[in-house]
Amino acid sequence: MDQTTQPSHRVRIEEGHLVLDAWAPGRAACVAEALHALTAGVRWPGAAVPGEQITESLQAEPDADLLAQAMDLAIRRMTTFGQVPVDVEVAEHPDGTTTLVMLMVAHAELRYLPTQSPAAEDVVLARAGGGWCCHAVVDVQPTA
Repeated sequence: MDQTTQPSHRVRIEEGHLVLDAWAPGRAACVAEALHALTAGVRWPGAAVPGEQITESLQAEPDADLLAQAMDLAIRRMTTFGQVPVDVEVAEHPDGTTTLVMLMVAHAELRYLPTQSPAAEDVVLARAGGGWCCHAVVDVQPTA
């Protein structure tokens, strides 16, 4: 089965880095899945009650910049406001120049704190098979 037909992700911690891979049928869905992977990698398991919704418009081109900007948005919410994305939606604007990233955020315990957002050259968002795939490495440190 082609991995890109069903949105999913995998994430692991390697020597102070969170390494994530995500895949989905479409570009926006792949960015959303990468944000789910980021959240899954840094927070403690358990329920968090969604709170505030954040919507931000990001430049849609080039692909790696879009993914880097979306990850920066999520990481800033975690490090600046203590808010962790618990639900993510990414939608391409019809004009093709911007992408809306909507995060439902909540306060949740983190097991790893991202120490900086990845630069565009440290992320990959590309077509693969019948869909899209993402890869990123984020510097993290344990919180306890």
